[in-house]
Amino acid sequence: VKNFCFKESDHIEVANPMNPDQRFMRWSLIPNLVKNVGENSKYFEDFSVFEVGKKYYLEKGKPAEKNVVAGAIYNPPEKDKLFSTLKGKLESLLSKMNFHNFKLEPLKRQEHFWHPMRSAAIIVKGKEAGRIGEVDPQIIKKYNLKNRLAVFGMRIEDLLDVHNFQTEFHPISKFPTIKRDI
Repeated sequence: VKNFCFKESDHIEVANPMNPDQRFMRWSLIPNLVKNVGENSKYFEDFSVFEVGKKYYLEKGKPAEKNVVAGAIYNPPEKDKLFSTLKGKLESLLSKMNFHNFKLEPLKRQEHFWHPMRSAAIIVKGKEAGRIGEVDPQIIKKYNLKNRLAVFGMRIEDLLDVHNFQTEFHPISKFPTIKRDI
C-alpha cells in the first residue's frame, strides 16, 4: 500500500487478518506483480509474468469485486522498447480474442504508480477496460529494480460486456485445393 502511494481509506480492511501485513484486500493486482518481478529479477535477466484474480474496492461505500487480468514484462536489454513490446503483445492478445475496435488513449491525469509519459488507458468499443504502461521510476527503486518495468491490467467483466460472441463460420470448400509435385 505504502510503496504504491495508495491511501488506506481506499482499501477494504479484513476484520481478523491472519497476518498483520495482509490486513487489506488488494485494490489492484499490479503491486503484487511488481513485488514478484523484484524477487525474480535476482534470478532471471528477462521474463514476463501474469496473474488472473480478483480486486476489491469500495463502490458507493460498499465493498465490490472485479475479476482482472494483469501482466508485466521485465527486459533490461530492451528497456527503451518495453512499452511498445507490451503494447504489441496486448494488441495480439486482444485481436485473437476478436477485439478489433480497441485503442489506447493517454491517461487524463497522473494516477498512483503509472509513469507520467509512458502510460495509457485501454479503450474497447468506447469503454475503458484497463490500463497499460510503465511503472513510475520512484516505485521501481523501492523494489530494487535496476531497469524499467511495463505492466497492464484489464477488467475481465468490462471486456465481456462489450464482446461480440457471434463468430462467423464459413463452410469448408466443396473443391479443396490439390498440390502436385511433378
